[in-house]
Amino acid sequence: MPPATALEQAQTRLDLTHRLSTALAHGTTLEPLTHLAVEHLHPLLPTGSISLQRLTGHRLYPAFSPATSTHTAPTDTVSPEHGAALRDGRTVTIEATDRHTYTRARAAHLHAAGVQALVDVPLRRDDRLVAVLRMTTPAPHAWTAYETTLLEDAARHLTLACPTHTERGLRESEERWRKLVLLNPEALFINDTAGRVIYANQAAADLLGLDDPEAVVGQTLREVGLSADDAGTLIRQARSQEPGPGPTMHAHVTRPAGPIRHIEARATAITYEGHDAVMTVVRDVTAQHAFEQAMAQSQHRLDQALTAARMGTWEWDLPTDTIRWSDTMARVIPLPDGHFDGRLEGYAALVHPEDRPAWRAAVEHSTATGMPFRTEHRVCLPDGRIEWIAGEAQVTCDADGTPLRMNGTAQVITERKEAEFALIEAREEAEEMSRLKSAFLANMSHEIRTPLTAVIGFASVLAEEVPESQRELARHIEQSGRRLLNTINSVLDLSLIESGNLKVRREPLDLSREIRTKVAMLQPLVQDKPVTLRAVVPDHPVPVELDAACLDRILNNLIGNAIKFTARGSVVVRVTPDPGTVSISIQDTGIGIDAAFLPHLFDAFRQESDGLTRSHEGSGLGLAITRHLVDLMHGEISVTSRKHEGTTFVVRFPYAGPSATNATPVSREAVLPRLLLVEDTTILPELVRRMLRGRYTVTLARSEAEALALARQDPPFDVVLMDINLNAERTGIDALESLRALPAYAAAPIIAVTAYALPGDRERFLDLGFSAYLSKPFTRKQLLHMLAGADPAHGTADPGAPDA
Repeated sequence: MPPATALEQAQTRLDLTHRLSTALAHGTTLEPLTHLAVEHLHPLLPTGSISLQRLTGHRLYPAFSPATSTHTAPTDTVSPEHGAALRDGRTVTIEATDRHTYTRARAAHLHAAGVQALVDVPLRRDDRLVAVLRMTTPAPHAWTAYETTLLEDAARHLTLACPTHTERGLRESEERWRKLVLLNPEALFINDTAGRVIYANQAAADLLGLDDPEAVVGQTLREVGLSADDAGTLIRQARSQEPGPGPTMHAHVTRPAGPIRHIEARATAITYEGHDAVMTVVRDVTAQHAFEQAMAQSQHRLDQALTAARMGTWEWDLPTDTIRWSDTMARVIPLPDGHFDGRLEGYAALVHPEDRPAWRAAVEHSTATGMPFRTEHRVCLPDGRIEWIAGEAQVTCDADGTPLRMNGTAQVITERKEAEFALIEAREEAEEMSRLKSAFLANMSHEIRTPLTAVIGFASVLAEEVPESQRELARHIEQSGRRLLNTINSVLDLSLIESGNLKVRREPLDLSREIRTKVAMLQPLVQDKPVTLRAVVPDHPVPVELDAACLDRILNNLIGNAIKFTARGSVVVRVTPDPGTVSISIQDTGIGIDAAFLPHLFDAFRQESDGLTRSHEGSGLGLAITRHLVDLMHGEISVTSRKHEGTTFVVRFPYAGPSATNATPVSREAVLPRLLLVEDTTILPELVRRMLRGRYTVTLARSEAEALALARQDPPFDVVLMDINLNAERTGIDALESLRALPAYAAAPIIAVTAYALPGDRERFLDLGFSAYLSKPFTRKQLLHMLAGADPAHGTADPGAPDA
């Protein structure tokens, strides 16, 4: 694989030069030197062929056969421009022969020879071309400067080995040797048998930080910077070796000035000027040493990080089924010697039996598709421990897509998995607690609302039937019951909202009509106060998509608070459509809110006056609930106030546009002549009969069976009031399904009358098929209003607005 970095490329060039220079120093001739160069170049260059050629005319012949031989065919015929460039000493590169200007015959010849790209490097001596170093590839190739430079480096050394004429042989050999020594980038020292330097090249002087190589002559190797042991070792190795360079020794040179240089040195015995001598070739590997040190430190840091993360690396060679673990991997899964044979099945035996099928499936999927391998599984260790392992790996395939190896990591995640299991268990426990809480809230709502239905209902009936002198007492009972009901509603609603169990059900509403209706309903609250309550709304529909129950609660809280805290003056409710939004403002002339309390206004249970100094009743939950409901419907709420002058709340919701809503007003024209009440208690039937006296014929059924028997009689009832909790195995929901199965009641108005009145219960019962929903407790006017809405053909409400 070609080197990737400039440092690696420079190191590769130095190694090539060192090998060829050493071979030349030992008298290697051209042909073996060429073979040595080709052997060294092949791994560094693209796949192809490298050979030495001779140019005769415009034809190239193999260098090591006679050019005039009748048995040797030319390898190529170059163009005149190509030949001229080579003779001028210029390298010629061709990236794609099929796109180059060739004759048809030559193009066909190169194609048949499998040549798609080539580079020719000239070998020149004494201003004449003596040979050409050619490389060809079987595919088009864009030659890089690094690749051509490697070939030119080899060509320069091969030039020095070209044979010479006999009369110039000795002179050229000496000149070649001197050029080799002088131009060699590696330091050369020649010392006599006493160990003193008798020759050094310029590279040796550069290594020692000197300007002139002559400054080294006469010194021993120890004096030039080698230690006594290293110097002695080099000389002994040179004398004891067979002809040729000795083994490479790693040492360092201490320079007179500057940092220590790390070196690789080889020594060989030679004859120099007729005397025995030792030539030492020294390569400066300081940069390589620094790189190796940095790599070692980086590897050490990586090992520390992997160990800290309880992670290891591994490689699986598929053709040989061999798994190799890193040292950190051995610490991740500590096994005694001989417990793991390094095979896939050996590791499979460690995988927990319950996890083994999924683990095998992940391995097979990755090796079949080449996709990344990811799995979490348990391993059973010999000491009885079970560890969770997260494995990830990449698959390497050959050109045909056959998987060759898998490289990956394994990390111990036992603590994480235990935490996940604990979280799952905690979540399940929390969900169970939430379910129990919801059930408790529903039961509490039912158990408290059921008696309150009787208390508030009979109080309203008594207020109409008892003498005038006693009506005030009945009204006190009703007001106290309503206060208790409001407190219960607030606590249950806030608990449901904060638990996240409240679901918003949006529906098309006309905000103008909703505000007018709500203001009319709350008028009784200002009858005994010098306060006017009025609505200022557009005379056209203002369509919005909101939850009707949530909107009703918001208006009750804000308008009710405005009335409660306003002793005299006015409460004005305005609807103002704006681009993209519609705002509801509730402005009063009441006592106002202190600026210091405004940041806490929407906090649960917080009131501006509390304890013994509290001036107004309330639980302190209304505004907290209001803010949550506004948020659930993607609205905004804001407040401005001045003490003793008044307060304005503004609620903004998304505006559905100027088109009219599909909502239709409630008819109040007819009376329902026959009503079936399905209720198991004794108090509620009496209350309903009194509330509907003179208006409806009420028939009581105390169970589902009794209700079905009555419903099958003619004529059918016009409306059904259905209690949900019948204190039997069958509920009002079951009775609804049975009634809907009868043709006469498939579309008849059936109203759910229940103490299940948490936010979301209304929508739930409507979704189940009830025509309408009335929560306990309720008043006579609320009941009449609900009946009128459920059956417009017969129903009628009391004159005046329904009460709150």
